Amino acid sequence: MVDQEIGGEKVSKTEIDSLRKKYNKYLYFNLSMSRNNKELLSTTPQNRNEFGAMVSQLAFEMGNKVHLFTENRDTIEIADFVYPRMYGMSKATTIMFVYPREEEKLKEEYLNFTVEDIGLYTGEVRFKIDIEKIKNEPILNF
Repeated sequence: MVDQEIGGEKVSKTEIDSLRKKYNKYLYFNLSMSRNNKELLSTTPQNRNEFGAMVSQLAFEMGNKVHLFTENRDTIEIADFVYPRMYGMSKATTIMFVYPREEEKLKEEYLNFTVEDIGLYTGEVRFKIDIEKIKNEPILNF
């Protein structure tokens, strides 16, 4: 996120530290989904109505379909999500989910990141995220 905001320009260490502090308040997860190595909108909908329903779900409803919670089932409420339309130019549908970094909830061993079935007949999918990987995330050099 810092790199995107800088946009390749030369900035001072103070500005970089300020941006790091700004973005460090959140946890970011990118979820990529594909069918036959293509974006979901390119392969899943069978007609115009299904296409419209899936666009609506991906653009507006994913905050209700994806959940993050601790191993003790303490929910971390979603702050935002971003679904960039790629119009068939990508090999996957990728959505970024943003959650507040609640340090008291990062004292356990793992977080659960779950995705309800969004019409792909997968059922609920769960990912176990090791807290140590979050605590030891790499820092980019600029």
